[in-house]
Parts: sequence; C-alpha cells; structure tokens
Amino acid sequence: MPTATQMVVHLLRSFEHSLVTNAGLGANLTEEGRVECEITIVCGRTNLVGCCGTVSGVKEPSALALKLLEQAEKVNDGSDLSGKFVFGRQPPLVIAGKYYQVTTRTREHWEKWHRRFQEAVKIQTEGEEDEQLDTVGSVCMDSIGSVAAALSSGGVAYKVPGRMGLAGCPRMGCNAANAVAMMNRKRKRKRIK
Repeated sequence: MPTATQMVVHLLRSFEHSLVTNAGLGANLTEEGRVECEITIVCGRTNLVGCCGTVSGVKEPSALALKLLEQAEKVNDGSDLSGKFVFGRQPPLVIAGKYYQVTTRTREHWEKWHRRFQEAVKIQTEGEEDEQLDTVGSVCMDSIGSVAAALSSGGVAYKVPGRMGLAGCPRMGCNAANAVAMMNRKRKRKRIK
C-alpha cells in the first residue's frame, strides 16, 4: 500500500510530464533560456521535508525531492549512513540533457519575452491569455491517516536565474501535519482539515 508521500509524488510526476503545466517538461524559462524547477514535499507523519530549488537537468524534480526526503527519514530513524548522503544516478533520478525540458512552445514564449526585455518596449498585454497552467500541487491521505503535501513549479516566466519562489521553500508553499495538509498556489490557498 503506497504512503501519502509516495502518492503526492506520483501525482506530481504526471503533472511534470504534461505540456500544459508549469512544472518539469515545458516549464517557464529563465532569462538565459533554461528551465529551473523548484519543489517541496512535506510528510505529515514524520514532519520531514524534501525540497530543492533552481533544479535543471533532472527529468522529474519531484523524484529528486522524494530522494532527499527518504534520506532525511533514514537519518531520522537512526540508520547508520556514516554521515553521507548517497544519491548517484539511480532510478528514478534520470539525468536529462540541458534542453530536454525546453519545448518548442516554451522556447517561443521565452523568445517573445526576451525580445520585449531587450527592446525595452512597453507592450500592453491586457486581454492576452496564457494557455499554460501554473504551479501544480497535491495533497493526499493514505490508508493509515497520514497526510502529505507537495508543490512543484517552473517559476515565473523570464525569471532571473537562481530566483526561487514558494514552491522550493519548506513550509511556505506547502505544509502537512497529520491534522492538516495545505498547498498554496500564489494567492489561492487550498486547505484540507
């Protein structure tokens, strides 16, 4: 039976492979034309967090955050890791090429914004609709009542490289405790009690 943490990551992986979300494949590009993802996973049972920000070249950023959380759980359980965190290239941490997550649509979107910033032209964008959905998140409860929350994002379009939003900050974009789980997408807050 999967845990709540495993379930939230499973859900995020499907979003990270979708071309209509701003997480993983097809996410917003930085000023330099790269994808930099951020993600947080919170386990309500253990109160531990796995998070990372400005991640490039990882096919599924949620898998990286899950590995960090699993390593923290091993340390928390008192397992002997000899003070080392061993990650290496192991499934599901598939290293992707520099432009793997850059799609034709996101590259065109980046080029549009790059031209606008380079020309320093004020363009009225009122009425334009962006077809891409925003940051993705999930909240799950497993069969024993443990909850988990996770949030994944590619950040804002044309962001400064290294800029990290709430999705990569522990307990700011999402949080979980066995009584409550929550994820926050910009100004919209979803809370489950």
